[in-house]
Amino acid sequence: MEVPLREASDAVHALSLMGYGLEGQGYGNEGRAIVDVASTACQRLDALDDVWRSLCEIVVRPRRKAGARRSTDRHCRT
Repeated sequence: MEVPLREASDAVHALSLMGYGLEGQGYGNEGRAIVDVASTACQRLDALDDVWRSLCEIVVRPRRKAGARRSTDRHCRT
């Protein structure tokens, strides 16, 4: 889950840069619209990432107390 989140975040940041580039080239309205969409997507991805990390902490915490770690724990690093 972390890799797709990171890839989506990178794509949104690239989209934002494209929007700023359009603004700089004189396409203010178009560029601003792209930046606004990218900003909203970035906020939602950040919220999703926070939820994912919280879920991973919930799953990993009880296992650590019991002393048993499974291979799936490696996907939930924080």
